[in-house]
Amino acid sequence: MGNSSADPDILQTVAKRSPLLERLEDGPAAKPELIEVLDCSRSTINRAIRELEGLDCIRRTDDGFQLTVAGRLALSEHRRSLRTFESVSQLSDLLRDLPAETPIAVEMVRGATLLETPPHAPSEPLEEIIDLIGRADRIRGMAAADRMPKFRQQFYDGSVNGDLDVELLLTEDLARFTLTEYTQRLRELIVDGGVDLYAVETVPYELSIVETPTKSVVYVILLNSDLTHRGVIRNDSADAIEWAHGLFRRHRASATSLSPFDDR
Repeated sequence: MGNSSADPDILQTVAKRSPLLERLEDGPAAKPELIEVLDCSRSTINRAIRELEGLDCIRRTDDGFQLTVAGRLALSEHRRSLRTFESVSQLSDLLRDLPAETPIAVEMVRGATLLETPPHAPSEPLEEIIDLIGRADRIRGMAAADRMPKFRQQFYDGSVNGDLDVELLLTEDLARFTLTEYTQRLRELIVDGGVDLYAVETVPYELSIVETPTKSVVYVILLNSDLTHRGVIRNDSADAIEWAHGLFRRHRASATSLSPFDDR
């Protein structure tokens, strides 16, 4: 693409000419075939060819026109952008009122699923997370509220009675509440279950990275001002999982280890 790579019209050109690029994915094609397959006029195809040649996305060969490596990469990025915008649109109602600085990256949004919250069963999305925790061997999470007794029980059964590897960041308010209300259970989690707990001032939302022997899934639980959950986003893509682990590590770096028991 040479110096033209800084041209702000590149994405627009690739998007506009994507049907031609997609045809050339199947192999070289001569101009008459492009006119016929794309149902365009000769002048339109000539203009498209000039634009794409100028971006080094296609090249002339003895067999017609051929997609270049640059063209293949540009088309792939175009498709990825479409998936991202589609996902953002699907989640727009949930994301609309969040502060602009809320640290949700495109990696979490692209290809994500919004778990519906039926009016008659508001805890249904959380039940999915609880069920997956029951089959997990590793959990990384951030929490701001004492959600459901089933969460506590799954962590207890998995870590104290099993081999579940748990690392949790609790907001300072939740840590104080937990130490007061569940002192003995917390002691068993830390001492007997080997659970690593940390206290952090605040979290932007609740996060669960649940890893089972067969799959890993990321859940982002967006919160209302009273800490009730307003929506749950699920994503199991490799990009989302990598992003979630990075986010967790960054918050853990500013957290304080919660080790209130001498015989830990």
